[in-house]
Amino acid sequence: MSLPIAIARRLITRLPQAHGSTAPVWLACVMSLPMAPDDTPHCIGALWARNTRGLWPRLPEITAIGSPDAPRTLAELLARAPAEPRFFLTDHRVVDMALACEVQLAADPHLQGTQRAALLQLQRALRERDTEVIAQSFTHFDAGFARFTDALGLNEGDAP
Repeated sequence: MSLPIAIARRLITRLPQAHGSTAPVWLACVMSLPMAPDDTPHCIGALWARNTRGLWPRLPEITAIGSPDAPRTLAELLARAPAEPRFFLTDHRVVDMALACEVQLAADPHLQGTQRAALLQLQRALRERDTEVIAQSFTHFDAGFARFTDALGLNEGDAP
């Protein structure tokens, strides 16, 4: 399914600089939910509004579940958004979609059991991915300090 013209006109392909741009730009992200094969497909979407300092906050401004695909979910999000912003589509590596799942779970009392389960499953998978990325990307291991403590005969738990 292609995007309706009214939605496509609100999207931008390049993100303007935070300072110097007067047009409001929000971030948008849509992901498929891991529904059971016999369930109707659903997506989770979220929008983040840039604050007055030109930064995007952690918490999304708007979340929504849509069916059956990403364009319909995006349409649902934009229907809830103010008319003036333009939207830059990004992916889950840029924004915290696990947090968007948490917001949707907390805010939507009308979720069906299958939708709730799919949101929890996606949230868990995204948090596990974050944990893996952190473990692979960041370390406090200092080879020089390890050689120093080895030379002193200190165990890891005994190091100062």
